[in-house]
Amino acid sequence: MNSSDDDLKKVSISTPSHAFIEAKRDLLGGTYDIGYAKPPLANRFQKGRSGNPNGRPKTKPRQVGPIVLSPFAEAVLKEGRRKVGGVYGRAQITVVEAVMKAQVKAAMKGNPAAQKNFLERCWIAEHEEQVDIAAEHAKFEAYVEHCHAAISEAKAKGEDVPEFLPHPDDILIEPGKRVRITGPVCAQSQAKLEETVLLRDCLLDQHEMEERMPHSIRADGMPTATLLFVVMINNGLPARYRMSDLDLNIRLSIQRPYHQRQLLKSMRQLWRNLGIQVPRGTMMPWQDDVIQVLNEAIDHYHANMGGEPLCSCTWLRARSGLRRERAGAVSVGSTSSQG
Repeated sequence: MNSSDDDLKKVSISTPSHAFIEAKRDLLGGTYDIGYAKPPLANRFQKGRSGNPNGRPKTKPRQVGPIVLSPFAEAVLKEGRRKVGGVYGRAQITVVEAVMKAQVKAAMKGNPAAQKNFLERCWIAEHEEQVDIAAEHAKFEAYVEHCHAAISEAKAKGEDVPEFLPHPDDILIEPGKRVRITGPVCAQSQAKLEETVLLRDCLLDQHEMEERMPHSIRADGMPTATLLFVVMINNGLPARYRMSDLDLNIRLSIQRPYHQRQLLKSMRQLWRNLGIQVPRGTMMPWQDDVIQVLNEAIDHYHANMGGEPLCSCTWLRARSGLRRERAGAVSVGSTSSQG
């Protein structure tokens, strides 16, 4: 094919489109080109007028039917949650936990595939946990901010301070850790907490009463365990209910000038409020007997759960003059009982 044929072909191919464009220009008076991104002037969007005045149609919520697991998925979950082991006094674990233990054991023996797989799983699990913790922190931070704002507003107006459960001061938010709630979360637990506080105060009166009784201290100088119970209860209370060492000493010094009859009346009223009938002259067990029982329980717990037992109370030792010897357990005084 020569050059003249090529020129003729180009002209024959381009002529129809060129003629179409010329025709459009003639129809529109030769003032406007219609094409890509150039609609006719009459059909263009008008300034200040929406192209969809009715708005986007509302979508109906998608109806989600009940999720039904396949038989294979049910079988996998059932097998993964099946308990195994439990021989020779060992606790039973699930199949999933057993597989993970086997993988960890293989990784510790130097299996590269097991090491790579386990480390990848750990990274994924830690990432998911941190994302979940961040969402949990954001939720509780908003709750604490709302509670403090409501309390401040009520105080500024001179109104009664609203009660929140859980109380914002009982919510501990620590970076990288799960949120901990140290106080009550419902009305029942709030009532139980108030009962525990009342028991602590009652035991403080009981201790002052026992100090005035003739046989409140054993011949070897061992006191009763009333103060030990007070400290144990006090340390287990939320921070806003807990008494400091100074507060405990002040409370005991305030009770000291009371007449014995007045103190006895107050103490019996507190026991009645707790719904407990305590006969007159009742004394708590000796302190060393209680500590021995507690140490046996602690040793039993740590023998099964692992870890080192810890029993410490500076204020109690300062009050009673006892000394603590750490040799895996606490040994205080003699082992004779009150009888």
